Amino acid sequence: MISLICLGTIIAAIVIGLLSLAKTTTTTATTTSETTTVTTTSVTTTTQTTDIPCSPSCNLEQTCIQNVCTNVGYLACTLTWSRPGDGDIVVTTPSGKTICYINRGPSNATDQGELDRDDQVSEGPENVYWPSNGTLPPTGTYYVCFEPYQFNNPIISITNPITVIYRIVRPSSPTLIFTRTFTSTITNSYNSATITSETTTVTTTSVTTTTQTTDIPCSSSCNSEQTCIQNVCTNVGYLACTLTWSRPGDGDIVVTTPSGKTIYYANRGPSNATNQGELDRDDQVGEGPENVYWPSNGTLPPTGTYYVCFEPYQFNNPIISITNPITVIYRIVRPSSPTLIFTRTFTSTITNSYNCNITSNTLIGSFNYP
Repeated sequence: MISLICLGTIIAAIVIGLLSLAKTTTTTATTTSETTTVTTTSVTTTTQTTDIPCSPSCNLEQTCIQNVCTNVGYLACTLTWSRPGDGDIVVTTPSGKTICYINRGPSNATDQGELDRDDQVSEGPENVYWPSNGTLPPTGTYYVCFEPYQFNNPIISITNPITVIYRIVRPSSPTLIFTRTFTSTITNSYNSATITSETTTVTTTSVTTTTQTTDIPCSSSCNSEQTCIQNVCTNVGYLACTLTWSRPGDGDIVVTTPSGKTIYYANRGPSNATNQGELDRDDQVGEGPENVYWPSNGTLPPTGTYYVCFEPYQFNNPIISITNPITVIYRIVRPSSPTLIFTRTFTSTITNSYNCNITSNTLIGSFNYP
């Protein structure tokens, strides 16, 4: 289960069980490595970490973020923000131990998590990780917050906002990305906040007999129950998943609901066969978006785990390969919550006959609702 928060300084809450981030992928296709952990930035007496130019210098247990090698280990969270300044991530572990600039570990007081990079003047990255030669991260819910220690030139405001991005990194898993934009200086004395649970939805794209949906230029035309993705208004409702990909072609998302019902081009709903989820947009020639949602005047999405897969129906110009890969992005959207983003890069044409479950080689991710 993954929960996102819009209260106080919190960015996200993450449940970790046996290192499965409520989201699974197979190792058949190439993915970016990822893990979960929390990183906090030093505020007062910390020596600045020396950047390591990435190119060939990162080792097998590191990843490269903004030309800096950051350690991954069992799991890691790497933080960046959108303009120069000193920001701090505060992490509370499942056992209630808070990792911040005055408690950087590794020690029993951090559940052996280790702060290994601090950036006080730039845009990150900052990183906390659990080394692969050490103790496994504890199982349970982690809370990750952002403290804007010093952003004075200019101060954070509606006209000068700051967007925070952190990447959950674990080996052999796609990168999980959380974002939140702040329009004022919000602090919480390095404490975690009460959270609200996150939502999910699934979106599938039509393959054969669907009429192309007409794009609506977004500007002012999206209503209060829609969001704008790539100049297209997409419905949100109780919960929605919007899919895009990196180059023109016809891709399909396949979604299996907690009750085992699969939503795809031949079963687009809304009906009992889709648990009332509704496919409302199909793109067969561009880069998306495509969208499935549960209307707010309809039935709530069923509770439990959803599996989301991607079928590359037609990408022939050029075909998918190491030299011509395709990156899939989908956004889990719910009103009054930050957007949750999953990504996966494919370097070959992998299909699974529109079957989608925890063992599918086309799996992009899984998540729990509510």
